[in-house]
Amino acid sequence: MLSELSEGEYPSTEKCLALVNGIAVLALTPEVETIAGAYQVRRLMARSPVRDALHVAIASHYRLDFALTRNCQHLANANKTRHLRELNLELGLSVPQLVTPDQLQPWEQQP
Repeated sequence: MLSELSEGEYPSTEKCLALVNGIAVLALTPEVETIAGAYQVRRLMARSPVRDALHVAIASHYRLDFALTRNCQHLANANKTRHLRELNLELGLSVPQLVTPDQLQPWEQQP
Protein backbone atom coordinates (compact mmCIF):
# COMPACT_ATOMS: atom_id res chain seq x y z
CA MET A 1 0.00 0.00 0.00
CA LEU A 2 3.05 2.23 0.03
CA SER A 3 2.43 2.81 -3.65
CA GLU A 4 -0.46 5.12 -2.75
CA LEU A 5 1.87 7.52 -0.98
CA SER A 6 4.06 7.86 -4.04
CA GLU A 7 1.19 8.20 -6.52
CA GLY A 8 -0.13 11.57 -7.55
CA GLU A 9 1.27 14.92 -6.63
CA TYR A 10 0.71 16.60 -3.32
CA PRO A 11 2.82 19.04 -1.30
CA SER A 12 4.02 16.61 1.38
CA THR A 13 4.88 13.57 -0.78
CA GLU A 14 8.53 13.44 0.23
CA LYS A 15 7.74 14.09 3.89
CA CYS A 16 5.17 11.26 3.94
CA LEU A 17 7.51 8.81 2.24
CA ALA A 18 10.31 9.71 4.67
CA LEU A 19 7.95 9.20 7.60
CA VAL A 20 7.19 5.60 6.65
CA ASN A 21 10.72 4.71 5.57
CA GLY A 22 11.87 1.78 7.67
CA ILE A 23 8.44 0.79 8.95
CA ALA A 24 7.68 -2.91 8.56
CA VAL A 25 5.24 -3.71 5.76
CA LEU A 26 2.53 -6.20 6.69
CA ALA A 27 2.03 -9.06 4.25
CA LEU A 28 -0.95 -9.21 1.94
CA THR A 29 -1.90 -12.82 2.71
CA PRO A 30 -4.69 -14.99 1.30
CA GLU A 31 -6.52 -14.48 4.61
CA VAL A 32 -6.36 -10.70 4.17
CA GLU A 33 -7.70 -11.04 0.63
CA THR A 34 -10.55 -13.22 1.91
CA ILE A 35 -11.45 -10.61 4.54
CA ALA A 36 -11.37 -7.84 1.92
CA GLY A 37 -13.63 -9.97 -0.29
CA ALA A 38 -16.09 -10.38 2.58
CA TYR A 39 -16.17 -6.59 3.03
CA GLN A 40 -16.97 -6.19 -0.64
CA VAL A 41 -19.61 -8.93 -0.80
CA ARG A 42 -21.38 -7.44 2.23
CA ARG A 43 -21.06 -3.97 0.63
CA LEU A 44 -19.07 -2.60 3.53
CA MET A 45 -16.44 -1.53 1.00
CA ALA A 46 -16.68 -0.79 -2.71
CA ARG A 47 -15.49 -3.43 -5.18
CA SER A 48 -13.35 -0.91 -7.00
CA PRO A 49 -10.87 0.25 -6.08
CA VAL A 50 -10.05 -2.64 -3.77
CA ARG A 51 -7.54 -0.60 -1.75
CA ASP A 52 -9.97 0.55 0.93
CA ALA A 53 -11.07 -3.02 1.60
CA LEU A 54 -7.46 -4.21 1.72
CA HIS A 55 -6.38 -1.44 4.10
CA VAL A 56 -9.10 -2.29 6.59
CA ALA A 57 -8.64 -6.05 6.11
CA ILE A 58 -4.93 -5.75 6.90
CA ALA A 59 -5.66 -3.71 10.03
CA SER A 60 -8.30 -6.23 11.13
CA HIS A 61 -6.26 -9.35 10.37
CA TYR A 62 -3.13 -8.06 12.13
CA ARG A 63 -5.19 -6.79 15.07
CA LEU A 64 -4.03 -3.18 14.74
CA ASP A 65 -5.52 -0.61 17.07
CA PHE A 66 -5.88 2.03 14.35
CA ALA A 67 -6.23 2.32 10.59
CA LEU A 68 -5.11 5.81 9.63
CA THR A 69 -6.86 7.47 6.70
CA ARG A 70 -7.87 10.81 5.28
CA ASN A 71 -10.83 9.16 3.55
CA CYS A 72 -13.81 10.26 5.65
CA GLN A 73 -16.35 9.56 2.92
CA HIS A 74 -15.61 5.83 2.59
CA LEU A 75 -13.70 4.90 5.75
CA ALA A 76 -13.42 7.16 8.80
CA ASN A 77 -17.09 7.83 9.52
CA ALA A 78 -19.53 6.66 12.18
CA ASN A 79 -21.73 4.66 9.80
CA LYS A 80 -18.78 2.69 8.40
CA THR A 81 -17.45 2.02 11.90
CA ARG A 82 -20.75 0.51 13.05
CA HIS A 83 -20.96 -1.83 10.05
CA LEU A 84 -17.28 -2.79 10.36
CA ARG A 85 -17.75 -3.67 14.02
CA GLU A 86 -20.76 -5.88 13.24
CA LEU A 87 -19.07 -7.75 10.38
CA ASN A 88 -15.71 -8.14 12.11
CA LEU A 89 -17.34 -9.53 15.23
CA GLU A 90 -19.23 -12.00 13.02
CA LEU A 91 -15.92 -13.00 11.37
CA GLY A 92 -14.07 -13.24 14.71
CA LEU A 93 -11.77 -10.34 13.86
CA SER A 94 -10.55 -7.39 15.87
CA VAL A 95 -12.05 -4.01 15.08
CA PRO A 96 -9.51 -1.28 14.35
CA GLN A 97 -10.49 2.34 14.87
CA LEU A 98 -10.68 4.12 11.52
CA VAL A 99 -9.17 7.51 12.30
CA THR A 100 -7.85 10.60 10.57
CA PRO A 101 -4.44 12.12 11.37
CA ASP A 102 -6.23 14.98 13.14
CA GLN A 103 -7.83 12.54 15.56
CA LEU A 104 -4.41 11.31 16.66
CA GLN A 105 -3.11 14.81 17.42
CA PRO A 106 -2.95 15.93 21.06
CA TRP A 107 -5.97 17.99 22.05
CA GLU A 108 -3.88 20.66 23.69
CA GLN A 109 -0.60 22.12 22.63
CA GLN A 110 2.17 21.23 25.05
CA PRO A 111 4.25 24.21 26.29
